[in-house]
Parts: sequence; C-alpha cells; structure tokens
Amino acid sequence: GRRPAHPARRGPALAAAQHGVVHAAQAAGVGIAPRNLRYAESRGGLIRIHSRVWRMPGAPVTPTQQIWGAVLQVGGGTGGDAVASHESCFAARGISHVPFELVVSTGVHGNQHHEAIRVHRFGDLLPDMVEHLDGLPVTTIAGVEVPKDPSPE
Repeated sequence: GRRPAHPARRGPALAAAQHGVVHAAQAAGVGIAPRNLRYAESRGGLIRIHSRVWRMPGAPVTPTQQIWGAVLQVGGGTGGDAVASHESCFAARGISHVPFELVVSTGVHGNQHHEAIRVHRFGDLLPDMVEHLDGLPVTTIAGVEVPKDPSPE
C-alpha cells in the first residue's frame, strides 16, 4: 500500500484549501507539532498572522485569506461556530465598496479578544443564516441591507 504523506506535506495541502493559512490545531491534527511550526516560522517557512495562525510565504495576501485567518483564529482552528460577518461577509462576496474590516461572529461563550479582529458574540445565529463560500463560513446577506455603491452607474 501507499504510505501516508509526511506531516510536512500535509500542512501545505491543508493551507492551500484555506487561501494559504493554517491554524496550530489543524497542523497538530495532521501530525505537525507546535515546535515544528515555530521552527518553520524561524526559518521563513511560515509567517505568523495571528497568535495561532500562520500563512504560507508564497500565498498572496488577499482579503479572503485574511478573513480565513480571522475565522480560524476565533474558531480555534476547528471553525467551531466562528463565521465571517459584517464587513468581512461583504468582502468575501466581492462587495468592494464597503470598507474592509476583519469581523467574525462566534457563539456566546466564544473568546472575543483577538488582536486586529472585531468579534461579535451571538446567541441566535441559526444554521440557515450561515453559508460556505469555497469552504469559508460566512453569514448570509438575506435580509441585510447592503450599503449602496456611491460610485456613479
């Protein structure tokens, strides 16, 4: 039979599905120890973007990548109940006339103290209020008033 991929190869594959970012818990889940993440960071093989989230150095920095990093950071790497919301929800959909900001919503018991991420805690976000855009959990915009584009038509 075929041997499973070495952990160092599984991390980049996981990150690729998330626009080049990976959470420490996800890395641990594929056999990459925290010390290996820190070592890779010290050698330029990873770039830390949040306390527990790293970016692959060749991955372009985009709003979607930044949103992925914020959702992973707030959701503890498992996603949990963390979803991109508010301005991040608009950016994930390509609505560019709304100023970009990293905003994540999480459950009432979620940690809302994350540097550079505005976190909202909710108790009433129902499953039908969340959808996935290429795997990224985002709030739906049904019933949300999207600010009008101020540019002339």
